[in-house]
Amino acid sequence: MYCWQCGEQVGDEDAFCACCGVEIVRPSVGAGGLESPEQEVHSLLAQANLLRLRKDLQGAILRCSEALRLCPGSASAHSLLGDVCRDEGRLRDAMEWYRLALALDPSRTVDREKLDSLIDRVYGSPGKPAGVESEPAETVKPSLARRGRRRAVGLRVGAMAFAGLLLLALLIFVCFHFRSLPPPEAAYRAEAWATYPEAIPGTAGQPPPPALAPLPESGTRTPLAGAPQRQEDLLSPQNEAVAGGPTSEQPSLPSPSGASADIGGEEQRLAELLSPVLLRAGEGVMLLDTKIDPRREELEISFSLPQEQTVEAIRKRILELALQLGKEAASQETGLQIITLRAHVQVGTAYGIRHEPSFIGEADPSRLRAMEAENLSEAQAQQWFANTWWHPLLAGSASQSSQ
Repeated sequence: MYCWQCGEQVGDEDAFCACCGVEIVRPSVGAGGLESPEQEVHSLLAQANLLRLRKDLQGAILRCSEALRLCPGSASAHSLLGDVCRDEGRLRDAMEWYRLALALDPSRTVDREKLDSLIDRVYGSPGKPAGVESEPAETVKPSLARRGRRRAVGLRVGAMAFAGLLLLALLIFVCFHFRSLPPPEAAYRAEAWATYPEAIPGTAGQPPPPALAPLPESGTRTPLAGAPQRQEDLLSPQNEAVAGGPTSEQPSLPSPSGASADIGGEEQRLAELLSPVLLRAGEGVMLLDTKIDPRREELEISFSLPQEQTVEAIRKRILELALQLGKEAASQETGLQIITLRAHVQVGTAYGIRHEPSFIGEADPSRLRAMEAENLSEAQAQQWFANTWWHPLLAGSASQSSQ
């Protein structure tokens, strides 16, 4: 073991150092007889200090480097490296090591005194070492916080300059791109005709195309060719004969049967009526969309459900929810001819939940209204749907269950 003060080797039974007389502090040994990392660092620093006193500076640097590898935050290792650099005559490096030691442990007054001494020696004395340039006194001890602020400001200014260059390059590209676009086809052909008539195939010896009509002035309307110009003309007998009878007897647009004329309001009403079914279905089941097609008197319901443990459980769950939602929609909307159910399975990804399409099936609303059976098997539930489609991962199980 070595003395922590002078680095001299001491005996196992010695309580005080024979060289400097300081009391020896013996660290406790952990289980298995191995030293802890702190004890190993203490031993390495003691060896490095002993080698420094014996003028073996390279060996001392190696011991300090090993200690820093084990404990990068050791202020004692930084201070000892400052002592080694000071002994070698590298005063600037020694000052930096002392600054790092003080940054790790500001209460080290000895390192503060060593740093002040070197500063006075390098910058304050008239006979400073050769090769040391003069610096202002206020730049000798810049604080770490000030350095960090300056570096942050520099990075911010550099980022803004880079963004400005990118924006300028984009503007230049857009300007040159639009300048290089060809002129409109009509203007291009008219200009080419006037300059080189023979350059356009099939136009030699033909008169040039007529000029475009000027735009009408504001407040005026240009009537279409052959169309009446006034509302009274639309009600005239001539127009009635052309149209096939009086205007009052013209058939109006048929209103969609089985659905309200307000498609958006009807879809919203159906979504609210289907909410209790989703609440009874359990947590995680949600209604994605309801769409009404008044032309075909068709309703499309899209819903999603959480992923089950097995493929059979997913299929059974999809069919149960599809039958429940279809029966409720058929009982609420009596004019429908077909109900399409679209099921999605919630799949977790790195960007959130994705609704993966898993089932599409069509059902007859009249059959769904008359359905009273519950706890149907998968094969029985499948018989209520036509034109079904299953996800490829579920299609294999579908063929097996149908067999």
